Amino acid sequence: MAPVLWCVFHIVKSAGNWWLGGLVDRYGPRWLIVSGWAWYAVVYLLFAVATEAWHAWALFLLYAAFYALTEPAEKTLVANLVGPERRGLAFGWFNFAIGIATLPASVLFGFLYDRWGSLAAFGTGAGLSLAASILLLWATSERGQSR
Repeated sequence: MAPVLWCVFHIVKSAGNWWLGGLVDRYGPRWLIVSGWAWYAVVYLLFAVATEAWHAWALFLLYAAFYALTEPAEKTLVANLVGPERRGLAFGWFNFAIGIATLPASVLFGFLYDRWGSLAAFGTGAGLSLAASILLLWATSERGQSR
């Protein structure tokens, strides 16, 4: 059933990207990124306490909503931070940074899960996501960005 779950995940994510991409165009990327990262924290905390197989299915689809909230907004933010002549390079660096950060994040998650259990692993992910949300709000408000 894993391929079916992945298929539904990508349908939810893609439909959400399409719909929420319009909101990014209208309101800017900041609030959707913050909302997405906060949503990630909630879903991760729920994963930590999930006990039934259907919980994992439902939460995985809610996890797709995180991608729907953040993917169009993050890509818009990257595009807005650089001039049009540097966008390709900027997206390359953006994806490189995500790729490089994924390995140590996954190793840390696995270590925490193995050593202290699901609440420690998912809770750390949730806490880091909330910290990133707050940092983004602070950093963008310091520069006087309203969106």
